[in-house]
This record gives sequence, structure tokens and C-alpha cells, in this order.
Amino acid sequence: GEPCDSGLEDCEACAVERARVSEERLQEIREQIRAMQEDDHFRLATATDGEFAKAEHEVKGFFAGIGAVVSIAAVQSVHNVQLRRRFLLSSQKCHAPQDPCMRIYIAPSESDAAEIAKVGLVAAGGGGCIKLPHAAESEKADTYMGQQFLLVCHVQLGREFDCGRAGRSVEVWPLSGFDCTYEPQSQCHGVFASARILPVFMVHAHVRREAGVVAPPPHWKQDGEMPTQGWRCISLGAGTPEFDSLRQCLQTDPKDLGLGRDVVEKGKYKQLKL
Repeated sequence: GEPCDSGLEDCEACAVERARVSEERLQEIREQIRAMQEDDHFRLATATDGEFAKAEHEVKGFFAGIGAVVSIAAVQSVHNVQLRRRFLLSSQKCHAPQDPCMRIYIAPSESDAAEIAKVGLVAAGGGGCIKLPHAAESEKADTYMGQQFLLVCHVQLGREFDCGRAGRSVEVWPLSGFDCTYEPQSQCHGVFASARILPVFMVHAHVRREAGVVAPPPHWKQDGEMPTQGWRCISLGAGTPEFDSLRQCLQTDPKDLGLGRDVVEKGKYKQLKL
């Protein structure tokens, strides 16, 4: 029942279907390229009601799993002929081009978002991997809170290599016959050709926790039965947020140590150490 095309197996039936879909998509891409304007203009425009609703749907869907309330302050549509042409030409080079999907990219700042909308995303070092998760990661929920500048992008994934299948991993890229990677545990795609990521909307949003909703600490376990007493002890190793916070709490002036009713060695202590 597992799709053959998710790994390295050479399945003839999958290859035939992949070729059929790819040819249909390539024909659409050729037609779009022919219809494009010659000049490479760029502009940001206030989104129409329909565009606003579409961008809002994508952004709220991205944050839906972390118990957050998202307010959209502004949406601008991105019109960039040069990036669109580059996107289509690069999509033609995919091993198996598909219909583009929508993904969210979080920019560090408003100016960064505007710059990406103008010149596009560039993978680190010119040859790195751009990670595009399907949704906000719950363990990073706190980092999403507050003002956010996001780009809603069309992404041409092409044929994906499922890294989670049978323990596979990618040591060297490009991997022959594939266009991107997929990590099922983090539900994240890795795109190596930045030209295949096309900004469509630039969104200014405010993200806050839903009233009464507090994300559980990372060390909490959701599986298994709770002991009859209603609580359990969990060992926290060095490097966890809780351990580091407790260690900071123990920063104490030595002159404050060795005080108290039962202390008989005042002046001996230098520090408390976790």
C-alpha cells in the first residue's frame, strides 16, 4: 500500500503515470511562458478581497496546530515578472513537474520580506537547502508569537525523495531522479533550487496564544497512561530549557550562602551548582 514513488524503487507503473502528469504540466508551463510579458516589472499591490481571503486562509492554516490566534494586518500581492519567468523555466527542469503547492516562508523582518519578494529566495551559500514546513512546529510555538512578516509562495516540488522511508537519508545532493526531499517526522520539504519558490503574497500578521491555551513543556509525554497518583517524575538533562532556567535561578552571591538557623559553616560556600 505504500507508494512506490516515495523511494528509490523503479516501478514501471509509477514511471508511466509520472511521465503522463509531467508532460501535461510541462505543456501548461510552456503556454504560461509564451503568454508572459516581455518587460521584467516588479510591484507590490494591495490585495483584492479575494487575494486577502486566500492569503489569510493559508496563514491561519499554517498556525492552526499550535493553539494560536492570527490577526492579519495587511496583505500585498507580489507582481514580479522576472521571478515568475525564472520559476517557470526552473520548473521545466524538474524530473517530474507537478502543480505548484502553497507554502509559508517566515521572513526575519518587513524589509527582508520585501527584499525576498523583489529578488527571490536564495539558499544559504548558493547551494544549500531551503526548509519549508507544512505547518508551524509546536516545539517552536513561543518563537512565532508577536508580529510576523510572511511570504505565501508557490512552490514547485517536483518528484520528492521521502527521507523517512526505511531509514533513508540524503548524504549528497542532487540525488539522481529527484527534485526535493521530504522529512515525514517534521513534515518539512527541503528545496534546493530557490528559483522554484515564487512569492505570491506578502503578509503582515500578529500571532498570539488563544486565551486559556498554554503549550505543554517539551518534555511532557502525550502517550501512555498516567500513574494512579496523577503525576510522574521525568528526568531533565542538561541543555533542556527547564534545566537551563533552573541553573540560572541558582546564580547566587556567595555572601548570601551559609545563612540560616541550622548552618554551622558560614563563609565556606562559594556557589550553588546544578
